[in-house]
Amino acid sequence: MRTPPKTTQSLENLNYYTTGTPFGPLQAQGSVDTTSGYAKGQASGLTVIQLPTTLVAKLIAADAQTPGALVSASDGSVPTGTRVVTLQANNPDPTYPANTGAVVVQPPTGKTITPSQNVTYTFSGFNTLLPAVSSFAPTSGAAGTQQVNITGSNFGFMSNGTFVPAVLSVTFNGIPVAANNVTVNSDSSLTVTVPLGATSGKIAVRSAAGTGYSTTDFAIVLTSTPPMDPIVAFVDALYSDVLGRAADVPGVAGWVALLKSGTTREQVAAAFENSAENLGRQVDQLYTTFLHRAADPAGRAFFVDRLMAGTSEVEMEIGFLTSAEYSLSHPSTSDYLTGLYADVLGRAPDAAGLSAWQLAASAGLSRTALAEAFLHSREADQAQVKLDYENYLGRTGDAAGVAAWVGALESGQSLDQVAEAILASDEFFARAGS
Repeated sequence: MRTPPKTTQSLENLNYYTTGTPFGPLQAQGSVDTTSGYAKGQASGLTVIQLPTTLVAKLIAADAQTPGALVSASDGSVPTGTRVVTLQANNPDPTYPANTGAVVVQPPTGKTITPSQNVTYTFSGFNTLLPAVSSFAPTSGAAGTQQVNITGSNFGFMSNGTFVPAVLSVTFNGIPVAANNVTVNSDSSLTVTVPLGATSGKIAVRSAAGTGYSTTDFAIVLTSTPPMDPIVAFVDALYSDVLGRAADVPGVAGWVALLKSGTTREQVAAAFENSAENLGRQVDQLYTTFLHRAADPAGRAFFVDRLMAGTSEVEMEIGFLTSAEYSLSHPSTSDYLTGLYADVLGRAPDAAGLSAWQLAASAGLSRTALAEAFLHSREADQAQVKLDYENYLGRTGDAAGVAAWVGALESGQSLDQVAEAILASDEFFARAGS
């Protein structure tokens, strides 16, 4: 768990680090090298183990090419306490096969390593170098345009004479910088552009080893009309239109990061629609619409669990309309049909329609079948689609658009699927950013 910022933090950010390594213990089959020029060139007491490049590359990521990782061998040929000294990811000697690297290790004083071939070696106890942010300049600027130079350490490492950037992401108070706006200049320097939507707060630099934070806040300078990142605006609109509340900063940061890393608008819209928070709002509305009262806590929890378990919204509506409580307030067939007209279609019954449904009920059509017929009627579908247009697009539905979505419902799409598609539409996205 990340330790929150503290005022007593030292310059090296130790109180801010997210501990842990990107891998657990690493294992691969390898052999002790005693014959290559690379092995013969090592200092006395050091041993070279030939290993696959893929394993050595993971060691570099986990151990940042620093002495410290512990080594053991499946045949017991490596003494306890042996540690990594040097890592070479790829072909340190011309005699090595392709895609082969080497790890130079040192046993404890007075111990020796027995040369072994085709043994499984295990590496653990990594000494990760976490990124540290010591300063940044300038200390304030506008979101979306200001370039910031960040100074610190462990922003990368050297491998076979080549600098390898280690920075995975940079955020300003939780809002991520786009990958193409992050330039790792060296182990101790990187340049970024403040992202749209950022607010004043800590700068965080994350690598595979963990996260380092600035000791002071970067201050966002507001322009007359600060531009908003359209993705941030999209997420804000989902909070407002689906959950009916203002967005929380950590939530926005998380969803924005997912969207910028490849998660689609459709997937995020579906996550909001199917969240426990939104399903609770749906249950509240069912109680208000059909039972004309507020939901009791136990009933609310029960129906939210049902929805999360896969019960559809229409199935839930049928349950309410055939419940003992609804039947008690609509005892006669005429009362029941009048209630369906009012609660499902939002209007008083027309004489011809009411008469036709009364005949059907007299002929044996059950209340469950009646409720299902009203809920699946074209009139009910049109009313729901028109409501989606008003709630999510802020306008009256055009005839062609409403007809298309009603057709989708009649073809088997659910109410939630139609709502998710509208929320993921280009029109909703553009409206959110306007």
